[in-house]
Amino acid sequence: MIGIKDAVRNGSILLVLFLFLECTSSNEIVAVKIYYLPQDLNVITAIDSCDKIFDHTFLLKDTIINEGLFIKELNEKIASLKLSQKPDSVYDFRIRCELKMNDGNKKVLCMGEFFDTFYDGKLYEDSSELFDLIKTKIYK
Repeated sequence: MIGIKDAVRNGSILLVLFLFLECTSSNEIVAVKIYYLPQDLNVITAIDSCDKIFDHTFLLKDTIINEGLFIKELNEKIASLKLSQKPDSVYDFRIRCELKMNDGNKKVLCMGEFFDTFYDGKLYEDSSELFDLIKTKIYK
C-alpha cells in the first residue's frame, strides 16, 4: 500500500514530467504555408528581406503542407540549425515558410535559392538538408 507521502511524491513527479513535455512540445510545427518564386529566377534587385518576396506577387506561388512525415522532418531539421557566426551580408530570399506552431504562434523561415537561412528573426548556418527537404516539396 502506498503512503500519502509516496503518492504526493509520485504525483509531483508526474506533474513535473507533464509540464516538461508540455513545454518541450510547444515549439512543434503543425502546418506550413510556403511562398516561393520559380526556381533559377533572376531578379533585378536582391530580395533582401523576407517580406519583400511579396513584391513579386505576379510570380509568387504558394502551397500549404500539413503532411505528417514532412512536418516531422521539418521540425527535426529546424531543431538542428546552428546560429551563424558570420557577419550579416547581402541576402536574396526565394522561399518564405510561415510555420504554424502547436501553441498557436507563428514563426517564419526564409531561405535563398543559394541558402541564407533566417528562422524566427535570426541568421542560422545554411543547411542543405533543410533546403533540399523544402525544395523537393515545392519544385516537383
